[in-house]
Amino acid sequence: MEPGISALRIFELTRPQIPFDFESICNFINSVFVLQAKHFSRGSRDSISVSQNSLNVCRVGIRQSQCLQLKGQMLLIGDRKHLLFICSPCVTSIPEILQFNMRMTSIPLHDVTRDIILLNQQRLSDMGVHKQLEENNAQLEVMANDLQNEKAKTEALLKEMLPTSVAQQLIAGHNVEACQFLEFLLFIWKRILLFKTKYFLTAVFQDIIV
Repeated sequence: MEPGISALRIFELTRPQIPFDFESICNFINSVFVLQAKHFSRGSRDSISVSQNSLNVCRVGIRQSQCLQLKGQMLLIGDRKHLLFICSPCVTSIPEILQFNMRMTSIPLHDVTRDIILLNQQRLSDMGVHKQLEENNAQLEVMANDLQNEKAKTEALLKEMLPTSVAQQLIAGHNVEACQFLEFLLFIWKRILLFKTKYFLTAVFQDIIV
């Protein structure tokens, strides 16, 4: 803010709910004051009168229709005809700091706002990790269900292709001796030979009829 520019042109008093003038502020000198930066439109008279640095503070990052708020205490100085506003930005998270083009160094070391921001950031990080763990658990449950379904299909296929006793041993993870397959293989071989014989005889009869 340049010297001589009225604070009324840049800020509005949101707390306490009193007129923004010297006398009213002195009457509530022990209260906590909150000033909010006004919106500035390009080409407006106010924006022409205010320096570029002031504009960077007052209208930076107006996202979600929000302006920078300053919270602090009013002090009478000198001949008690001037006021000094000792304040800190009203921010509670790292994204809000970046929203207003600020850095952590913009906040005094003794200000509890730093601790609040760090605690909120830690809480947000914990929430992000917790959410990621929940998503991973959900994916693992889906994979476990898919694996169980594939296992059931494999067991059903073994029971269809192999004798029940052999299939049950394989499903249980036991080793099966080759001799146990002999009877089953002989049965399959006979069925194949019978199928081929029937197919051959059918083809011969068809040739004879033709």
